[in-house]
Amino acid sequence: MFAVTWLLIPVAWLAWSHRSFVVQTWRARGGEPSLAAAQWRTGGTWLVLWAAPQLLPQLVLAARGASDAGRIGMSLAIATAPVTLAGAWLQSRYPEYAATLAGSGRAAFDELARRAGARALTVCALGGVVATTAAWLIHRFVPRLGDRLLSPGLVAALCATGLVWIVIHALAAYLRAEREEPLFAATALGVSFAIAATSLAAPLGAQIATRTYSLAVLTITLPIVAIAFRAERAKRLGASSE
Repeated sequence: MFAVTWLLIPVAWLAWSHRSFVVQTWRARGGEPSLAAAQWRTGGTWLVLWAAPQLLPQLVLAARGASDAGRIGMSLAIATAPVTLAGAWLQSRYPEYAATLAGSGRAAFDELARRAGARALTVCALGGVVATTAAWLIHRFVPRLGDRLLSPGLVAALCATGLVWIVIHALAAYLRAEREEPLFAATALGVSFAIAATSLAAPLGAQIATRTYSLAVLTITLPIVAIAFRAERAKRLGASSE
C-alpha cells in the first residue's frame, strides 16, 4: 500500500498541477524514435540502480532466513538516506544541463556538471558519516537495537556503495544532456556482476554477503560504467571538434 500510495501522489500532482505537460507527453508518445528509445533506457538505468541494493536483503532472505535479511534491510534503510538526499539534490540540477550546453557551450556545461556532481557527492559522503555514526551510537548505547543492525563498518561499506550510485547517476546525466542514454548497457552489466557475486555469497551470512556486494560494486560495477563513460565522452568530444 505504501508503494502504491507513493506512486499515486506524484501522478495526481502531475495531473492536477501540470495537465498541459501530461497532454503534451501523451501526444508525443509516437514522436522521435531515438528520443523515445533514450527515455526507455533512462528508465531502465534508474530501475537497475534501484534494484541492486533492494536485491541484497532478498538474496540473503532466500539463503539464510529473516534474521540476517532483517539486519541488512534495517542497515540499508539507514545507509540509503544519504543517497536519497544527494540524488534529489542532483536531480534538481538536471534541467540546467541541456540549457547550459545549448546556450553557453561545452566548457560551461562541463563546469556545471562537475560542480553539481561534486556537491552531490559531498552531501552523500557527509550523510554517510552521519549514518555510520548513528549506527555506532546505536551499537554503543542501545545494544538490543544494535543487534538488529550490521556493524558500523558494514554500514559504512553500504554508504560507500551509495557514493557509487551517485557517481553513476551523475555520469549518466552528463551524457543525457544530449538526449541520449548510452550508459544503460554498461550499468546493467556492472550491476548484474554485483548481484551475481552477492547471490554466491548470500548463503555465507549477512556480513559476508554485504562485504561481497560492496566490494563488487566498487571494483566491478563502477569501473565498467567509468570505462563506458570515458569512451562515450571521448567520442562526443571528437565529433564536436571535427
